[in-house]
Order: sequence, then structure tokens, then C-alpha cells
Amino acid sequence: MVKFGEIMGKVKQRNWLIVITILMVISSGIVLFISMQEKLGFNTCAYGENTYIPGQNIPNFNGLDDCYCAKDGSVKCGNTSDAISYSSFSSTGLSFSSRFLNYLDKEKVENNITPIDVNYTSNEILLILEREVLCGDNSKAPVQVGFYKIEGGNFVVTVMTNRDPELYSMVCKVENTINVKDINLDIRDTFKIYYQDELGYRYDLKICSSNGKLYNSGDMLEVEGSSTVCYCDDGVIECGD
Repeated sequence: MVKFGEIMGKVKQRNWLIVITILMVISSGIVLFISMQEKLGFNTCAYGENTYIPGQNIPNFNGLDDCYCAKDGSVKCGNTSDAISYSSFSSTGLSFSSRFLNYLDKEKVENNITPIDVNYTSNEILLILEREVLCGDNSKAPVQVGFYKIEGGNFVVTVMTNRDPELYSMVCKVENTINVKDINLDIRDTFKIYYQDELGYRYDLKICSSNGKLYNSGDMLEVEGSSTVCYCDDGVIECGD
């Protein structure tokens, strides 16, 4: 005959097994959720070839060592509350490439961003830039990722650049090609293209727009109502005899 104590012992043991099973399921769910967050990039920070989770230090971010990944996926540095975030930018339809051009005889990178070519036809924009960055030896350009956004009717581009001093320490010039397809831009006479650096500063690339087309500085163009030759001069259309 089974004793009452034995029955109660088996019931308690079964209850503990149920509790342990539930805890294991919950723990597995949490681990899976965190893993999916990391894999899909939810609330993570990307820099160079690495991805960082919230709270994790990001070494050598733009030459700074006191930067970390915030909960909202932005990068914060030091004790400031200003966030360096790419969340408002997009890479949809973007084709980005970069190539090494040459080394520069200088010790510090300057924000010299020069547009080389620009064109917008059939809802496709092509922008070619030259920038100063830090390169490695053997003409090795740094790892770079391009993004864009439309803001206030204007086109804003940015490039995230790896500045790991152990890999890149020589000032050089690189060429960035930004090509976005299936993008609807309203090319008015006041339309502008900006380059935004990794600290949030913007630089007017001083392109010209006329009759729905874009022109780089030095390009010749036709202006309706003008019988003289016109050209783009640092963002201003000049027409002369």
C-alpha cells in the first residue's frame, strides 16, 4: 500500500520538475531574444566591421576611447548627452564603393570633401566624392559604409569610416561612389546636397540644380531664357558673354 507521505513527495517532485521546465523555457526564450536582437541589429551599434550591444564600449570610435553603445542604438561619448546616431539614415537601394587614391604629406585628416561628379536621371542619383581619411600601408583604404537620407527636400549623405589606429595611421585621399536607385528627389533651384561627418557637422557640396538636373562645379549647362553660356560655380549658376 502506497503511503500518503510518498504520494506527497512525488507530487512535490513533479511540481519542482514543472517549475524547472518553465524556468528553462523562459531562460531559453530570453537567450533566443537577445541572440535575435544581435543578429538582426535591433538596438545595436555598428562601427567598422563590428557590432556592439547596448552598454558595450566602442574602442577608437573616431579616435575617441570613451564611447559606448546606447540603448537606442546610438553612440555616446564621454559624459555628453549628445548622441551620434545613424538611425535616421538609410541604405535602401544604395550601392556604395570606395577606393584608395593616394597618400597625403600631412599628419592630420582635414574635412576636405570634394564632389567629383553628380547626376540625377530616371529616379537614380550618382554622387562621387573625394575625402581625406586614414589609410593603412600598401595603399589599403579603411573599411567604410555609406548612408543617405532626404531631409527638408535636400539630399544628405554620410560615410561611417573605421579609424582603428592599429590598422590605419597614414593620411590619404579616397574616392567614394554613392549610387541610389528608385529615389524620388524634388530637384528645385534651391535643392542642395550635404555631406554629414561622423560628429554631425554638415558641409554644403555646392552643386547646382536647373530644370530638374544636377551639375557639379565647373559643369556647363543651358538655362532657359539665357542666350549666353552658363556654368556652375561653387553652387551658383553663372552666365556670361
